[in-house]
This record gives sequence, structure tokens and C-alpha cells, in this order.
Amino acid sequence: MQVIGPSDPNIKIINRKCLACEINAMFYVYVLKSVNDVGVYIGCTNNLKNRVKEHRSGHIVSTKNRLPIELIYYEASLNQSDAFRREK
Repeated sequence: MQVIGPSDPNIKIINRKCLACEINAMFYVYVLKSVNDVGVYIGCTNNLKNRVKEHRSGHIVSTKNRLPIELIYYEASLNQSDAFRREK
């Protein structure tokens, strides 16, 4: 988990009393489960909605023979390396 503070480059000072976090990208770790078997697939992406759509349409080699699949879990991270570490 990333802690955001005043020295964080993702923080922009709007005025002396207000801080706003400019989040350019979120990284997601997700778990898919096949409806037909007991296995799960764990992945990482910066566009969860699109990636799940790709899986469900059979465009991802790792899951195309296990359709249909359902998204059973995901978590978001501000840091790409944190997300990929969680994927492992």
C-alpha cells in the first residue's frame, strides 16, 4: 500500500488549505474463475474493464479455453510494481 504525503509527486497543492491527488493511472490485480472448472487466473492490468472484456471475448490465450469466466476479486494500487508484486 502506498502512503501519499505532501512530498509525493502525485500531490498537487491547490491552495494552502487544500491538497488534491492527481491520479494518472491505477493498476489492478484481478482474479478470474472459470464457471466450468475449479481453477483461477490471476492477472494485472491498468484497465480492468477492458481486460475482463478481452478475457470474456476469448482474446486472451490463457483463458479462452476456460470460458465462461467471472471476475471474483480485484484490488487497485497507485503503484505498478506493487500491483505486479501482489499478482505473484
